[in-house]
Amino acid sequence: LGILLENANNDWHFLRRIIRSSERVKLQRAIDARWAEPLHGGGSDLTQRIAERASVVTKRLRTFVLFDSDRRHPDELNPDWAPQAPEACQGFTTEKVVTEAAIGGYWRLNRRFIESYMPKQEMTQVSALKIETVDAFFRLSRQEQWHFNIKKGFKDDAKVENAHRAKNLYANVSPEDKELLHDGLGRKVADRYSASEAIEFDWDQDAR
Repeated sequence: LGILLENANNDWHFLRRIIRSSERVKLQRAIDARWAEPLHGGGSDLTQRIAERASVVTKRLRTFVLFDSDRRHPDELNPDWAPQAPEACQGFTTEKVVTEAAIGGYWRLNRRFIESYMPKQEMTQVSALKIETVDAFFRLSRQEQWHFNIKKGFKDDAKVENAHRAKNLYANVSPEDKELLHDGLGRKVADRYSASEAIEFDWDQDAR
């Protein structure tokens, strides 16, 4: 089984982290026995890697893909939603490719990024983050947290081609919290998934 990932490091640690410990043992046994293999999609070339595996009969059904939803509002998870040019949504494009390729299986996250699943207790352990920024993030509603641009913040989502996609999702966020979250929480958040596997994360119920 080829397990295709957008990021060979953080995405792999996230997948191993979020499954049950018993499942983690089974997965590692499969990898040790060469029944399964994590593969790096390289982000932008993930769809190309999917197409390459789908073109080989013996690999098509032995392919599983994990990727971000990249959605900016809960409404964008509606099966009828599609980005309209000049809008761009990589998660939508990837899902279209995996569906048309009829591969073995995939998990398109319901939240925007793998970082959107990070429990607060673990996020506070990221040394590059200020506690007031983490607190501001967790003052957001669940849907606001799940669709927020954790890496680059409100500033990056203000780009004209996609700025409208959040609709009024953040209308009730205070000016003070908007300022704290203006630049996001940075690119180090997902690194926390590589913490010792002896630590079991306190996932929220929806993640479980």
